[in-house]
Amino acid sequence: MRLFRRAYKQSAFSRRDFLRGVVGATGITLLPGCLTGSDACYSLPAADSPMANADWLRTARIGGLAAFAGASVCDLRADLDRMADERVSVVELDPELSNYLNEEGFQDQLRLVDAVSRECHKRGMRCIAYYPTLESLTPDADNVASTMFKDHPDWVQLSMDGMPNTFVGGEGRVFWVDPGVESAWLCPTSGYVDYFIGRVKRLAETALDGLWGDVPLLSDIVGTWPCVNASCNAKFHADTGLVAPTAADWNDPTFVKWVVWRHRLIYEMEQRIVTAAKSVRADFEVIIETVTMDYNGATSQGLDGAAADDGLLHRVWEVDAASDASSMRFATEDDWWSMAAMMKHARGSSEPRPAWCFCYGLEPDDAEPVMALCIASGCNPYETKIPQMCTSAGSAYRKRMYSWLADHPGLLLSRSANQTAIIYSSVSRDMVDRARGTGLYTSYNPSDQLWWSELPNDTAKSMEYIADFRGMVKLLFRQHVPFDVVTTPHATSEKLALYRYVALPSPASLDAALVGRLRDYVTAGGSLLFTGPSPGGADETGLLRGKPLLLEALGLKDLAPGWTELTVGAGRILYTEERAGAVFFNDGSAAISAMGVKLAPGQLETNAPPGIVCDLRRADTGELLAIFANLDGLGSQGTAAFTPRPASFTCAVAIGTARILRVIVTRPDAGAQDAEVPFLIAGGKVRFDVSIQAAAAAIIVFA
Repeated sequence: MRLFRRAYKQSAFSRRDFLRGVVGATGITLLPGCLTGSDACYSLPAADSPMANADWLRTARIGGLAAFAGASVCDLRADLDRMADERVSVVELDPELSNYLNEEGFQDQLRLVDAVSRECHKRGMRCIAYYPTLESLTPDADNVASTMFKDHPDWVQLSMDGMPNTFVGGEGRVFWVDPGVESAWLCPTSGYVDYFIGRVKRLAETALDGLWGDVPLLSDIVGTWPCVNASCNAKFHADTGLVAPTAADWNDPTFVKWVVWRHRLIYEMEQRIVTAAKSVRADFEVIIETVTMDYNGATSQGLDGAAADDGLLHRVWEVDAASDASSMRFATEDDWWSMAAMMKHARGSSEPRPAWCFCYGLEPDDAEPVMALCIASGCNPYETKIPQMCTSAGSAYRKRMYSWLADHPGLLLSRSANQTAIIYSSVSRDMVDRARGTGLYTSYNPSDQLWWSELPNDTAKSMEYIADFRGMVKLLFRQHVPFDVVTTPHATSEKLALYRYVALPSPASLDAALVGRLRDYVTAGGSLLFTGPSPGGADETGLLRGKPLLLEALGLKDLAPGWTELTVGAGRILYTEERAGAVFFNDGSAAISAMGVKLAPGQLETNAPPGIVCDLRRADTGELLAIFANLDGLGSQGTAAFTPRPASFTCAVAIGTARILRVIVTRPDAGAQDAEVPFLIAGGKVRFDVSIQAAAAAIIVFA
C-alpha cells in the first residue's frame, strides 16, 4: 500500500548528479559562476520588512522545490524566478531534513532554509520547509556507526507482532527509500519528540514562514498495529487505566479503545509541535501533511485529521491518485467520485482553517480536473506531477491555473454557503470497517503495476462505512446538491443550524452530547437522513452502549423494514437500517436517489450532466460564487481511456429577495475571457448559462 511520496522518489539520477548540474526533478541546472555550498551570489534585501498578505494560508497556491545536499541559494534562483512567474504563492522547500543529521549538518540546513526563505520573500512568496515528523533516514546504514536505530532503539515504534519499525531500503518494501538507506519510524511518546521539537524551534528562528511536517503516523510497513513499546503502553495505561492489548481483537473492548486512543496520541503530538513552534514565533505556522483521508488507513495508522478539531494546526492533505504511473488519467467514474469525496472530506476536516490539497497529474489535461475538484471543494491546490512532490505537470499549465486563482481571489477567500451537510464520524469508520482493506479507490487495473491496489478486499465498494459515506457523497454530487462534509468534532449546535438538510451515514459511534444536538436540530426544524444498524450503539471511544442511542433520542422504536419517515417537532427524519449510501455507491439505486431528492433543499437547480460538481461559496467581499468542476465522461470507459468532454448547461441559484447587479462567468481555459452573462430572476432564483471545460465559476454580484 502506498502511504506517501517524496521529492526524490523514482529519480533516475542521484543527489550527487543533481548537484553536478544534471537537470533534476525541479528542472534546474546550476547557474554559471555559482559555487555549490556557497551563498556568495546571494544578497539580502535592503531591509527585512513584514510580508504582505496576512491571508497567505487561505490564498495559498503551492509548489514544491527540492534543495539537496550542498545546494546554494544561487543554484535555486532560476527555479524561484520560474515559480514566481507561475504565480506560486507558497514554496514547499524540500531540503535534507529527512536525513538523520548531526549538529553540523543541521546547522547547514538552517542556513539554507533561511537564505531560500528570504529569496522567496523578495519575490513575494512564502516559504515552508518539509521535515518528516516520525521518519528518519540514514544513508549507507550498514557502513556507518551512527544511525537513528543504532543510536536510539528505544525511540523506534514497536509493532504488536514484536517488530521494531525500521528497515533498510533495497529489500523491496517501498520504492522511496533507496538501497542501503535505513528508514526508522519513531514513537510519538518517546524522547524523539523532544529532539524533533527542539529542531523545529530552531527552524522557527529562521526566516521560514512555517513547517511542512510530513505524515506523523504509526507506520505498518514492517509490522502490524504499532506502537506497543514501553512508553506507548505506559501512556495508554496512564490515560485509560487499561493495559495495552497484545492482539488485534475487535471483540475486545480494550483493543477497540486502544485503536481510538491512537488517534488522540498522534493529535497530542501534533499539538505539542505547534505549541512549541509558536512559543518561538507566533506567526510561524505548522502544516501537517496528512495522507490518511476518509479511508481505513486512518484506522490502522492512527493519523486521522477528522478525529479532533485542530486548533492552531493546519493540514495539507495528500489526496492520493489511482496510479503512481498515470495519476487519475485512467481512473473509473467511481474512482473520480472517490477523489471528490476525499476533497470534500479534507475541506470539512480542516474547517474553519484552510485545507491544502495535493493535485497530482500526469499531463495538464488530466491534472486540470483534479485541480478543478480541489477548487470546487474550497481547497487550496498543491500542483505537482505524479509521483514526485517537487515537480509540475507543466509550467504553462500551472501558470494558467494559478493566474486564474490569483486574479479571482474570491475563489479561495470565501466560505461555504451550502445548506446541506454530510456528517463524517471517524470512530464509526473504525468500528464498522475495522481496517478490513484500504478503501482508497474502487477499481483494479492489472496492466498498471503502480495502480493503487490489486487486492480484492481493498475496494471502497467492499467497505461498509466508507461505501455508505461515499455513496451519500456521490448521490448529492450527481443531483447537483451543494453540500459540506462536517466531521463530528465540528458538529456543534451553531454549525448544524447552518443547514436545512443533514445526512448521517452509518453513525455506529456517537458522543451522547452530539446525539442530543442532532435531536435538537431536528425538533427545531431540520431534516435528518441517517442509515445503518444501531445508530449511536457505541460511544465516542467505541464502547458499546447496548442500545441505539440516536433511535431512542428521536423516539423511534418498533420500526418496519425499509425507510421510516416521520415528523419530529418542527423537523423531519428519514431512516433505514440498510446502509443505503453503500447500496447507491454500488448500483445507483433509483429508490435511494429519490429519497435524496425528497429532502434536499433545492438551493441550486441545473440541467447539467450528472458529472458536473457544484458548490456555493460566499466571498469575503460579499459575492455569491457558484463553482463548478467537470467530471462528465471521465471514467466512462473504465480504465481503458481518458475521455473528458466539455459541457454547457443552465443553472439557477437561490438568492431570495436580493437584488443582482450582474453575473460574471469565468474559466481558467487558455485564452478565455471573463464574461458578463445575461441572467433572469424568477421564483427567488437567478438563472444563467455556463460552459465548462474542466473548471468554471459564476460570480453573482449583488446590488
